[in-house]
Amino acid sequence: MTATILGGIGQGLAFLGSLALVDALIPLDRRGSILATYFALVYFSFGTTAIGVGWLATYLDLNRAVQVFAVGIGSLCLVVIALLLCKSPRTKLRSEIITTLQKN
Repeated sequence: MTATILGGIGQGLAFLGSLALVDALIPLDRRGSILATYFALVYFSFGTTAIGVGWLATYLDLNRAVQVFAVGIGSLCLVVIALLLCKSPRTKLRSEIITTLQKN
């Protein structure tokens, strides 16, 4: 029960933080279309997680399906972090974003 509560709090805070980041970076005249796309992607990812675990649970037991899916998502997160940490021509853009966020 405690893990469920902590997981829900963590997901809620991550959602809130990512929404604040998107809101801070988008121009006012495009806010509606960008936020609509953001929400569509967020709900798609939530749905994909539920459907993916449910599909795996038909072949494995539920506990094992959740473990396999968590390892898969965790691995994907590590790949994304590695890609974000790589030096690229866009590094200047990332530093500008961080500077903008620190001002707000």
